[in-house]
Amino acid sequence: MAAEARERLAQIGIMWAGNLGPAGFRRLVGHFGSATAVLGASAEQLAKPSLRLEAKSLQAIVGLEELLPQIEEQIEALAEQNVAVLCDFEPDYPQILRSIPNSPPILCIVGRILPIDDPAIAIVGTRRPH
Repeated sequence: MAAEARERLAQIGIMWAGNLGPAGFRRLVGHFGSATAVLGASAEQLAKPSLRLEAKSLQAIVGLEELLPQIEEQIEALAEQNVAVLCDFEPDYPQILRSIPNSPPILCIVGRILPIDDPAIAIVGTRRPH
């Protein structure tokens, strides 16, 4: 798997399985240098108090490597339903979102974003809909 594709999958996996918000995600990836490096970290490295990971998140991230194929299947299933999953480093990620503090590292978009959509209005939902 190409490095960029692996980084993309790692980023999506950490956000989905790790149950992190944007600030927690950026703190974690900033500490290790990349989402791929986070997946290679040991439980001891992830347990550093400065990373402020809850035990549940830590356990999910430690076991995430083996779940990547399932996450990739979820992304493909979403694509079949016309839902695109975008990471903030990808070219299609909305530029205006990159400029706001604590922008979402991952977006799930129904439909397509067209050049005419700039500027646009979006509804950004919760990670835990009830």
